Amino acid sequence: MILSRTFNGRQYPEAITSRNDPNEHFIIVYDKAVKKEDQIEGLVDFLQSEYECLLENQGRFIPEERFFKEKDFKPIPVILSSECPVGKTYRADDDWVAKTIVREFRNGYSEEEKEAIIKRVLKDRSFTPWITGMYYHDCSSFIKRNNVDCNIESPCIVLYYRNTISQDEEEYKAWIAANLAHEYFHYLHALYAGDEFNKKGYRRDRVVEALADFFAFMYSLHAAETGLNRVSVYAREKVAKDKYDRWVYRFGTKWPYAYAYCLFFNRFIPAEYSSYIKDYWKNGSKLKFNEILGISKQGMKYAYKWLMLDVLIEG
Repeated sequence: MILSRTFNGRQYPEAITSRNDPNEHFIIVYDKAVKKEDQIEGLVDFLQSEYECLLENQGRFIPEERFFKEKDFKPIPVILSSECPVGKTYRADDDWVAKTIVREFRNGYSEEEKEAIIKRVLKDRSFTPWITGMYYHDCSSFIKRNNVDCNIESPCIVLYYRNTISQDEEEYKAWIAANLAHEYFHYLHALYAGDEFNKKGYRRDRVVEALADFFAFMYSLHAAETGLNRVSVYAREKVAKDKYDRWVYRFGTKWPYAYAYCLFFNRFIPAEYSSYIKDYWKNGSKLKFNEILGISKQGMKYAYKWLMLDVLIEG
């Protein structure tokens, strides 16, 4: 039987019971404000071993070696926060609503089912995503703003472990591992792009979130193929597929994560989802990812143009 706990209607495992013992120990700590009873037994040990896997792979599954050297894949501290922050609210326009309904109706439904789909899409047009993690170039800003009792040098990653939701232990591990990979790529991207990474604007947000989420997507598939850290193949692949489905569903809204779907486009035609890493080399996703990453150092506005290349929505 899977033991889980519930917080504000959100469920997550009582403990992480199946994990490898890490060979190295990195700085992964709970915020000292987190009570002992609110911690997940075994979570720190799991993240230690997952972090080790992530660093040892050095991004070989997607970024080209010319961008990062071995020394760049160094650990940065991770703080586990029990807070449950939410992001900004996005409201999709009428064009998204119309296109989504048309796409949903392609499968053929009864009149009653069509009515339910329309109601669901109208309800979904406004959404407020949960924040599962944050990368901080200067960790002191997080510490001061949240009165966190930690002495950690910048940069760092904050994982909001209560916002990773699944009562199934394997799925929870796969999701929080993907969240760690997403935030860690922000660190790598900032290391490579320098000041361009820290600039403001929707183009910048769409580029950095698209690349980071696609990195996490590819890491999940790579981990599934290689059996990393004893997490089930099913859970790793489910995380990847769930990410893909969310990108497709939210594509055309202002949610920056959805722009990861742009990496599937080649000559205005999006490639299909695949659970095999090599298919993303063949369909041009890996090449486009690295082209955008390379251009981002010159300027996020140029990287954004490349991201939108061959894409059939307005930028």
